[in-house]
Amino acid sequence: MKNNPDLDRALELIVLARRTAIEDKRETAQPRNPLKARPGQEERFERQCQNVRALTLTLQELERKTARDCTAPLIRAVKSFVNIFWEFMWMVVVFNFTAAVTIFACSVLQRVPLPVFALTYLAVPAFIYLYIHRK
Repeated sequence: MKNNPDLDRALELIVLARRTAIEDKRETAQPRNPLKARPGQEERFERQCQNVRALTLTLQELERKTARDCTAPLIRAVKSFVNIFWEFMWMVVVFNFTAAVTIFACSVLQRVPLPVFALTYLAVPAFIYLYIHRK
């Protein structure tokens, strides 16, 4: 993972500004009820509340961006794996269908009974599995 010094510095500055805004808000708040302003300082208190909300929102967005940047390579790898897996599964399905049609055609031409054909149809995926996972 790449370390972005500009983003780290921005996060530090926003955290510092938010702490300062919270301290200013506490100065204008009532001592017993910090959610209300002191008489005569309502305007400054509201302005500080808006500053705290804006800085909190900005900080959350930057943290989300860093989290997305960190998880982007993992997400790409998982998507790639899923795509390869489904391509492989389609290949197995098509190969199995082709083998089943071929076996059915041969059994019809040779007049093989249905149970033998069913056993052969079930054996094809097993042989494919064993061939792929052999050691």
